[in-house]
Amino acid sequence: FEVWINDNQNFIEIPNMSNKFFILNYDDHAFYQTFLDEQTLSFMLSNLSWIPDSLTRGLVWRSLIGMIKASKLKIKDYFEFIFHNMVHET
Repeated sequence: FEVWINDNQNFIEIPNMSNKFFILNYDDHAFYQTFLDEQTLSFMLSNLSWIPDSLTRGLVWRSLIGMIKASKLKIKDYFEFIFHNMVHET
């Protein structure tokens, strides 16, 4: 697992990543652009609406929209997220 820390693609490695997902910018501390990997997308598809913190859920939704803008996520896949998770959103 790697995290790029600037435009020059310098990165830090996070060893032994055992979490099911990884959220950057938790508590709105900095700017970032994320692309979620396939494992995280799969997990979030069924579990996004169960994350208790609305800011964290919003960051994931923002990441999904960013992925669409960067052509990393198909719009039909985004609608699948909507259909699976909007029932539980407030």
